[in-house]
Order: sequence, then structure tokens, then C-alpha cells
Amino acid sequence: MLLPAFPDRIDVQLDDYHDFLKLVTLWNVSVVFHCVQRLEETEINVQMINDDDLNRRLLKYVKEKFSMEAKKFNETLNRLRVHIGEEQEITLFFAHEGIVYCFEHSNNEMYPENKEQFIQSLLEQYEDEITMLKEKETDEHLKLFRQRVEHLRSFLIEEKEFHNCTNVGARKAFVRNLDNDPNSPIDLSGIPSGIWHKTVEEAWEQIKLLKLRSKT
Repeated sequence: MLLPAFPDRIDVQLDDYHDFLKLVTLWNVSVVFHCVQRLEETEINVQMINDDDLNRRLLKYVKEKFSMEAKKFNETLNRLRVHIGEEQEITLFFAHEGIVYCFEHSNNEMYPENKEQFIQSLLEQYEDEITMLKEKETDEHLKLFRQRVEHLRSFLIEEKEFHNCTNVGARKAFVRNLDNDPNSPIDLSGIPSGIWHKTVEEAWEQIKLLKLRSKT
């Protein structure tokens, strides 16, 4: 007799189906239990690569290439939908003298590929390219950052109103007010306060030096 059930434990795992049948025959087992796991739609949906996956920090460097690979990956998953409800794994087991004997058969083709493993394999495949693009991006950001700091310095040196800010507090307030002005020619966003404070004081020192030279 074959009855549905779920094993609460497995004592002996048999790898060969024929060995399992031999024991059933040898011990004249009257009841064999079975547990069937079937492919469900949610298993497919959860592994589909979506826009959030495509926009992950490292993947953005090879987004075009990864998008093509992701499309193929999703197409493979979608082809599994015709098999929803089919058996992924069948477990047969019985108890003899207090020991539970079990045989499991898995249909690996019925399991959706894990997208996290797939993404990790692609990251490893494009590791060198990602590293190169990250370094290039860092260099570009650093170059832009330096340009913004230099623009702040140059602007303050040329700004006559700034020349009247003869103490540190007044100079900081002047720059903060400029930054709060939506029409301001300077933008302090992303520049650490310590750096722009230093730049402001360097600009002030340059102004004093220019004034001194103009008197001689």
C-alpha cells in the first residue's frame, strides 16, 4: 500500500531505487509512504531578474551586458511555466523495526536556477572589467570634485563682497548663505565641511596676499 506522508526523520538514505525495492520485498513491507514536491509558480517568480537586480551597485558597470544575460535567464525560467505542478522530487520511505528507510529522486530540470548564484557567477566573469570601470569612475569623480573645490576658491577670490569678510565666522556665513541661494554659482553638496572651510580660508589668504602685492 502506498500512502502520502511526510517523514519526520530519516535514518537510512538509500541511493539506489532497486535497493529500496529489495528491502521492501525482503521484509515484506506492507505500507510505503510517499511525499511529492511539485514545481510552483512562486518558485519561478521569485527567481526572475528584475530592475532592482539590474540596478545593483556593481552590476551597473556592465548593465548592458548583464541585461542581455538576464533576458536569457528569465526566458529559461519562463519556459518552466509549462511544467508547473509537475514533480520536482519524490520521496519514498517506510519504517522497519523502528528504523526509517528512504529513497529520494529529484528531477533537477524542474528546479528554477537560483538568480543569486547566477548574478554572482556573472560578477566573477566580469570582475576585471568592473574593477577597471570602477577605477575610471572614481578618477572622474575625483577630478570633478577637485574642479568644484577650485571653482569655489576662484569664485571667492574674485567676489568683492567676500573681501569684506574679515573674520572666520563672517566668511563661513557668507559661503553658507551662497550655498542656500538657489541661484548661487557655487554648490557645496558632497563637499565635506572641513574641506570647504579650508578652501575658504585659503581663498582669504590669497586675497590678503594679492592686496599686499597691490600696495607694493
